[in-house]
Amino acid sequence: MRSKASDKFWQQTLTALGRHLGVERPEVERRVVCVDAHRQWRNWRNLWYNAAARSLGQTLSSPIGGSRRRAARR
Repeated sequence: MRSKASDKFWQQTLTALGRHLGVERPEVERRVVCVDAHRQWRNWRNLWYNAAARSLGQTLSSPIGGSRRRAARR
């Protein structure tokens, strides 16, 4: 799945890179390729079993949990 905003971002980024590298009038060519036709977004919940995702979730929520524990002690 792709979005127009993402396409526009990459077109602008690659055009700026071309100018930075000295190309006078850079032209960006886009080709859409389906990398994984079997991706099933209805199974996104399986991400919970990914250790990196769980660690990130715990890291981001730890300041909240810590402040709740300190407030409960008072």
